[in-house]
Amino acid sequence: MKITAPDLKKLDIIDDVIKEVQGGAHRDVKQQAAYMEKKH
Repeated sequence: MKITAPDLKKLDIIDDVIKEVQGGAHRDVKQQAAYMEKKH
């Protein structure tokens, strides 16, 4: 069984899903930080 972030949101287990940089956050740390700033 695979539970995804959108599944957790639908179940009200998490408040929101933060977008991730293509290929992983380690590829563009500044862009990932910008995504996180938008949600925080």
